[in-house]
Amino acid sequence: MNDPQNIPTSEFQGFALGVAALALLMNALARGMIDAFAVFVLPLSETFGWTRAEISLGYAVYMLAYGLVSPFVGMIFDRLGLRATWLIGTMALGSGFGLASQMTELWQFYVLVGLSSGIGMACLGMVTASALISRWFRRELSPVMSVVYAGMGLGMLAIVPSLQWVVGRWGWQNGYLSLAGLMWVFVPLFIAVLPMRRMSEGSAAIRSAPKPPPSKSGADWSLSNVWQHSAFWGLFGVFFFTTACVYAVVPQCVAYLVEHGIDPLAAATAYGLTGTLSVVGMLGMGWIARRWGERRAATLSYSSTILGIVSLAVVAVDPRLIWVYGFVLFFGSNQGARGPMVATVAARFFAGKGFSGIYGAMTTGLGLGGAMGSYASGWLHDWTLGYNASFAMAIGLALCGLLPFWFMPSLRSATEANTATAKA
Repeated sequence: MNDPQNIPTSEFQGFALGVAALALLMNALARGMIDAFAVFVLPLSETFGWTRAEISLGYAVYMLAYGLVSPFVGMIFDRLGLRATWLIGTMALGSGFGLASQMTELWQFYVLVGLSSGIGMACLGMVTASALISRWFRRELSPVMSVVYAGMGLGMLAIVPSLQWVVGRWGWQNGYLSLAGLMWVFVPLFIAVLPMRRMSEGSAAIRSAPKPPPSKSGADWSLSNVWQHSAFWGLFGVFFFTTACVYAVVPQCVAYLVEHGIDPLAAATAYGLTGTLSVVGMLGMGWIARRWGERRAATLSYSSTILGIVSLAVVAVDPRLIWVYGFVLFFGSNQGARGPMVATVAARFFAGKGFSGIYGAMTTGLGLGGAMGSYASGWLHDWTLGYNASFAMAIGLALCGLLPFWFMPSLRSATEANTATAKA
């Protein structure tokens, strides 16, 4: 009879590491391209006269599309595999951004940038990566998930400042064309070069090992019955409030800094540096979560995010770089840090063949939260002619994201059990 002990002592085998590295790369590229939205805010506003709320609605369309498409992406991955999923994502971004270089109407922005970004990110990001990684790692799931999640930060650092340079030198149209070209490079690789079927199959040892029971009932969780589990709704809520908090700040970050006297390239670089530190934060919080549990790690992470938002708000009255550095350090080091915790806890509860669909449904909360946070932030800016209301809203949302870790019994017991296992 197979048992978890049949899984190799070290899961860090060559092919498995290659799968993790490729998942990291695609997550980095997709997230970096989409977070480059902040670079286009001022150029599009100056070119077309669009208001901040109108532009922010484009980001809300992206987040809403991401959330609504994610459950279907999970099903596509389960039924058709990695090749189909990543091809849909790369072609959506490549086509959307390429056509966006020629857009002249606001509705075109919503479709070509907002909708295509939602589809692309759902296919290339953590919805697919979390399911893929869970097929190759079990004992080392938490640290590997943290590393792959850290691709978001690497993508921001690599793409945002570079794109700001391209846009500043050759205009926003060429900025979109450069993003499109980068995506189309991967299409022939996925079709004819990379072993996509083998990557989709996962580790033979994990396939043959029995799934650990996700709960006391030992239920076989799927999209048809996962709605009954309180942990699903708790993690859904964490995604919703956390993403609403982050995207109440992120889409307007570069514009805010520029409007308060920070050089545009320096503002874009600071924004990109938040991505760099998010790598450190995700890995660090993954280690803390493994040693002391997700609940304590989440408390530290949300507290740091709030300090970062406060530091950013101070720039309006004291535009010194020290406050920008404070934002980069405290906010940036925790941007995305909750994601690996949610993915790991979700895999602990719902591991099995239906996990990608379940995680995709859970990610709907991420999309809805991001849509609400980004649009509300733009609307508050136009209504108040400032940013303080958005920052205050973001702090409240961060506190709401922390609550399930402390007050939802199923998540409390899961994180406490993880702490006890780590200390054993």
